[in-house]
Amino acid sequence: MNILIIPLVIALTILALIYLMKTGKIVDVNKNLVPDKVEKIVKETGRRVGRIKEELADVKSSAKNLVKQSKDVIDAVKGDKRKGPSKPSTKNKK
Repeated sequence: MNILIIPLVIALTILALIYLMKTGKIVDVNKNLVPDKVEKIVKETGRRVGRIKEELADVKSSAKNLVKQSKDVIDAVKGDKRKGPSKPSTKNKK
C-alpha cells in the first residue's frame, strides 16, 4: 500500500506546483518548471560556497605562516639570531 502512496503524493505535488505556476502564484519567467526563487537561492548558495573556499584558503595560508612564526619564537627563546628582515630601531630618531 505504501508503494502506491509515495508516487501518488509526488505526482500530486508536481501537479500542484505546475498549477501554481500557471496561475501566477509562483513566478517562473523562463518556463523551465523551476521557480525563479529557487534559482535565485541556488545561485546565492553557489556564490557563498565560492567565498567560503576563498576564506578557507586564506586561513590555510595564515596557519602556515603562524607555524613558521612560532618556530622563530622558539629559536628566539633558544637565543638564536633573527632570521627574517631586521626590524627598524625603536629608539627615537630626532
